[in-house]
Amino acid sequence: MNTSLEIVVVAIILLVVALVLLTIFGTGMTPFGAFTSNKNVCIQQYDSSCKATGNDPVDWGVAKYKDSKGVLQACSTLAKCSCINNVASCT
Repeated sequence: MNTSLEIVVVAIILLVVALVLLTIFGTGMTPFGAFTSNKNVCIQQYDSSCKATGNDPVDWGVAKYKDSKGVLQACSTLAKCSCINNVASCT
């Protein structure tokens, strides 16, 4: 019984410490959305297609992602990429 209580107390203390650390440092971390922005999604899509086929993705010119103003844009507008020898280069 005593050992179980100690384990529970240690677990609660660890959770509190983790929450305090996340509160202190959480604002300094890069938001997850930065890794999944539409431009980054387009670059990943282009990189995969370039490596696999040596060509642009089939839907590269199709407007399907919203820009910062909420207007639908094609990946070709959001990211400028080229594929040379199955190696993608994007800006």
